[in-house]
Amino acid sequence: IHRGVTALAETPPANLGAGSRLSPREREVLWWAAAGKTVWETGRLLGLSEQTAQSYIRDAIRRLGAINKTHAVAEAVRLGLI
Repeated sequence: IHRGVTALAETPPANLGAGSRLSPREREVLWWAAAGKTVWETGRLLGLSEQTAQSYIRDAIRRLGAINKTHAVAEAVRLGLI
C-alpha cells in the first residue's frame, strides 16, 4: 500500500498544464474569489462589469476542469496559480 500511495504522490496531476493556459485576468478573478469576493464585488474591484467577471470565472472553471467556482479556486491553489 505504501508503495502505491508513494507512486501516486510522485505522479504529476493530469491537468497540471491547465494552469499555464489561464490568463492573468482569470487568475486575478480566482484570487478575488478565494478572498471571498462575489462576482459583483470582483467586477467593481477590477473595473469590469459583473457579466465580464462572471465570464472570466466560467473560462477559468472550464480550463481547470472544475465543476464550479469553489472547485476552480481549490484547483488554482493546488496548482500554485493563486
